Amino acid sequence: MKSHANVEYINELDRLITDVEVAKLLSISRETVWRWAKIGRIASPVKLGGSTRWRLSDLQRMIREAE
Repeated sequence: MKSHANVEYINELDRLITDVEVAKLLSISRETVWRWAKIGRIASPVKLGGSTRWRLSDLQRMIREAE
């Protein structure tokens, strides 16, 4: 059985975030978020109905790989 802390960690990484949150995480503008997504510099967003979100886990992996 997994510990409660591990489950919370997994849920946090699988969270979907907005372009505003992506911009804040990466210290870039919203316009740059969309430009980078278009050219493949960041992970592709997920479309949910009329909303677009990014997987936090994808962005965290991208940050780790860039270090």
